[in-house]
Amino acid sequence: MRQIFVVCPCFNEEAVLGAFAGQLVRVLNDLTSAPAPTGSEPQQARVVFVDDGSRDGTWEVIRSLQEGNEGVAVSGVRLSRNFGHQSAICAGLDHVMADLGCGEADTVIIMDSDGQHPPERIPGMMEARCAGFHHVQMIREDANTSGGVLKRLTSPVFYRAFSVLSGLELRPGASDFRAFSGAFLRQYLRFAETNRFNRGLFVWMGFKTKLIPYRPRARMGGTSSYTLLRMFRLAAVGITYFSSRPLMLTTGFITGGGFLFCGIYILLEVIKILRGAQYVAGWPTILFVVTLWGSLISLNLWILSAYVARIFDEVKRRPSYVVEEIL
Repeated sequence: MRQIFVVCPCFNEEAVLGAFAGQLVRVLNDLTSAPAPTGSEPQQARVVFVDDGSRDGTWEVIRSLQEGNEGVAVSGVRLSRNFGHQSAICAGLDHVMADLGCGEADTVIIMDSDGQHPPERIPGMMEARCAGFHHVQMIREDANTSGGVLKRLTSPVFYRAFSVLSGLELRPGASDFRAFSGAFLRQYLRFAETNRFNRGLFVWMGFKTKLIPYRPRARMGGTSSYTLLRMFRLAAVGITYFSSRPLMLTTGFITGGGFLFCGIYILLEVIKILRGAQYVAGWPTILFVVTLWGSLISLNLWILSAYVARIFDEVKRRPSYVVEEIL
């Protein structure tokens, strides 16, 4: 019996979760009740809602969703506090494998619970899975037009910078909306990182991948809790976790720039002496050199601190989430 697991992280989604779950359950019921393709097994569906430390009634809504969903089972995982979107996804995937027994031929789908990831695209994702793709990545068609002005300007820069620095092709518009096989999930759970950039990890893993464009919908209600600061933090984690090139490039640039500056400065002073000028080390020169090198050293230390912070997080070996309750 092949199963479909849908993992939906939630944070303060009380106002929209019921409506979203209704749409999702209808799509899954239509999918599982349809005649199975020749040679395949019937399908069962289960939805796992991960409450990432919500401060409203999200958990009570998840409790209520456990009843009345004929044909689709609903599970809930409640984290003890808000650990972040990526950790909530990891908690749901751990639950799917460890507690629900996901098999290698099963399918796991990740989607947000605010309605922006349309459930009606799930049948197309399942078609790609049946065609032999282990990984189905949904790509936003309006990647450069959605969100605020600053996001529209910085998003393409981040994707390009990540691809160049990490050597991995992260497509613009790539999101956490995706599907993959149980075999793919089993390999993903071998990773031991505490702070995860899942979009990069999924690309790094390889496997036969299908890219499917989609147009995200507007939120069904409320406002996004994914602030600009959180996006910058995610970008910093993604780049520093996947590549040491920023460190090497910065160090090389500072070293090369320092030798070049010193060489030019000495050459100019030698020329002045040969022309008969008196060599006087003035205060402006000293101030300029000290200021320049102080700024460059500070920049280098700032980048080094980002890597030291990552090492600090990993050596503590803390779990990336803590489960408070499982339904």
